[in-house]
Amino acid sequence: MQIIRFPVAIFSCFILFAQLARAADLSIKPGDRVVRVQVTSELQLKQLEGLDLDVWSHDLHVGPIDVHVSESELAEVTRLGMPFEVLIPDLKALYDAERQRRLLRGAGPFDDYLPLADMVSFINGLAAARPDLCEVIDIGNSVQGRDIWVLHITGPNGPGVPPSGERAGVFYHGLQHCREWITGPVVLYLANYLVNNYDSDPCVKELVDRTDFYLAPCVNPDGYEYTWTTQRLWRKNRRLNGDGSFGVDLNRNWGYQWGFDNSGSSPTPSSDLYRGPFAFSEPETQALRDFVLAHPNIRAYMDYHSYSQLILWPWGYTSAVTPHQAVFDSVGQRMRELILAVHGQNYVAGPINTTIYPANGGSADWVYGGNANLILAYSIELRDTGTYGFVLPAEQIIPTCQENLPAILHLSRWASAGLLLEPDGEVPGSVQAGQPVELLVTISPLQEAYVPGSGLCYYRFGASGAFGSIPLAPVSGNLYSATLPAPPCGSPVEYYFSAAGDGGHVVQSPCDAPAHVYETLAIESSVAYETTFEPSIGWTVGDVGDNATTGIWGAMDPQATAAQPGDDHTPGGGLICFVTDGRAGSSVGTYDVDGGKTTLKSPLLDLSDMDDPVIGYWRWYSNNQGAAPGADVFVVDISSNGGANWVNAETVGPSGTGTTGGWLYHEFRVLDYVSLSSQVQVRFVASDLGEGSIVEAALDDFSVRDMGCTCPTVPGDLDGDGFVTGLDIGGFVSVLMTAPYYHPCADIVGPRNLLIVDLDDLAALVDVLLAG
Repeated sequence: MQIIRFPVAIFSCFILFAQLARAADLSIKPGDRVVRVQVTSELQLKQLEGLDLDVWSHDLHVGPIDVHVSESELAEVTRLGMPFEVLIPDLKALYDAERQRRLLRGAGPFDDYLPLADMVSFINGLAAARPDLCEVIDIGNSVQGRDIWVLHITGPNGPGVPPSGERAGVFYHGLQHCREWITGPVVLYLANYLVNNYDSDPCVKELVDRTDFYLAPCVNPDGYEYTWTTQRLWRKNRRLNGDGSFGVDLNRNWGYQWGFDNSGSSPTPSSDLYRGPFAFSEPETQALRDFVLAHPNIRAYMDYHSYSQLILWPWGYTSAVTPHQAVFDSVGQRMRELILAVHGQNYVAGPINTTIYPANGGSADWVYGGNANLILAYSIELRDTGTYGFVLPAEQIIPTCQENLPAILHLSRWASAGLLLEPDGEVPGSVQAGQPVELLVTISPLQEAYVPGSGLCYYRFGASGAFGSIPLAPVSGNLYSATLPAPPCGSPVEYYFSAAGDGGHVVQSPCDAPAHVYETLAIESSVAYETTFEPSIGWTVGDVGDNATTGIWGAMDPQATAAQPGDDHTPGGGLICFVTDGRAGSSVGTYDVDGGKTTLKSPLLDLSDMDDPVIGYWRWYSNNQGAAPGADVFVVDISSNGGANWVNAETVGPSGTGTTGGWLYHEFRVLDYVSLSSQVQVRFVASDLGEGSIVEAALDDFSVRDMGCTCPTVPGDLDGDGFVTGLDIGGFVSVLMTAPYYHPCADIVGPRNLLIVDLDDLAALVDVLLAG
């Protein structure tokens, strides 16, 4: 008998394929779609409920409702006369692609979704690697006896710091609704960030040393395991109900205003919103409740969910606001700003009841309303807004984690800091030389009140020397300002802030200043050309090879879709921008770029007499929608000869930052790409070269600024006497060898004003001296 031997790797793959085949979710069939139905009356709502559909929205109400439908169910919706928009045209294809990816897992823990056992292994691995920072806690068991794990992260005990357990605590968890797979990685990403940056980032170390982080990636382990083995879109736990149905909605089972009404939760066991027979009837919610009660140091809480891109806080059971609405709103809006700044994704912020739906028996309501201590309790609905819903592609795990990290760090600082001290807006890349510089900063009282007059701005011009200080002057509310003296052109401006709380907490920004400081550059800047496209004089659409059939560039007021903006960028009432056909149409892909490329070109720009021009613009680009996301790029080219030859100045995509929509600013230095001339031109190319992708682009607020520093006498005259002599050599060597490393009269080699003094300039100085 011949024995056939399979290589181990091939046999393992065979077993994995077999496991995946057995684990196929038979509730997702060919022809299934996800549609957004517009329910216009209570009668239609009852008719829709009567169809017993798989509802993806968080609640049933008059208005838009996302539902998973088969071909026959969609025919019933159509027969009832309910208009709908198709969000996912082929759910089975999306689901099959997700299952196939499990065979080709990437090397990193965030390249794909992790099954339950791998999640547990991940947090155990962090604890094993850093036992000085981490411990894994078993807080209870599920209906089927699975452990619910919490990873506790905090700094070591030591002199001068409260011991662990007495520090401010924060409790963040995911996967209370088990089909919302993206929520687990977001919690794990935070844990990984804190542990792996503790030794290298002083701000992370300071935060971890004063905070007890309690992180639970999966609080519904039975349900999550079931989504991997049997039914991908399962939501509840796995309680066997008395009528033969399974599952309690854990996020309707908490004890504050449990069962307040039947619209914010359901008494019907077969419903996805079933609240259970009584409050805290489930071992999962009991374990979470008992953990919170056992840790009175907890001050902030986050229950991650998906999808809809929302930042939510109590109340859910009523439309009334809480007594702490101003605090919830302030922290929530700041989290929204921080998320928006990473990838341009907008998350709407507001109370649960009035922002998304009525919900009673929810976790945030109980954590805030059911405890004597103030706990700022939030729930964030992560990506997306319906294009993929619960089946969010793995390519969006890291971007989702990245954009939510600054927000959760902000909430953690709120919980554990006396004051929060932050620059107001982005640190400027440059400031105007020769003019006083106003710097704005916010001082937010958290656990302590701000001591008036204690706020200071420390500054210096150059990269060495002592810092001077200026008191922070109140502007309005929590906003303060410092006005620095006029800096010389070409000088680095370094600064940081400090303030004190009435409990003795002194906070600095950056947190480890003066080891790290904010830095900008003093430079002369003048606007040579700018346009808000109202009107769009001189700009043209079309180029050789353009072949897009829809989504052609046009100057218009855009209409919002999941892929394009609903407004231009210009502040203060602007309407018009260039956009790849700004009409919304009947679906996200009606007027997107299809069939090829479309080009937008600037007028010819005369930059021949400028010193060091910089081109800046606000752009919007989205290619992450549709059945084949991430297949295209957005290209920005520049020419110095009227379009005869082009050089690429920026390419966005096919994935990563800037590919998921949102207005983002970009600028580039012209001399890095082409020489200066009177025939400079810029073009913006949006293309759809892949099958099934949704591509939208927009452009607004285009400008050309001339940057530089003018020598007040002649190049090479370092002592200011109007002549280049041997007396200037010492001054030149000082600029070349010491801070601030720049002087406009030492920048001799043309084109001038590049803010660089180097050996080429020294050679030019020698030539001038030898020439007499």
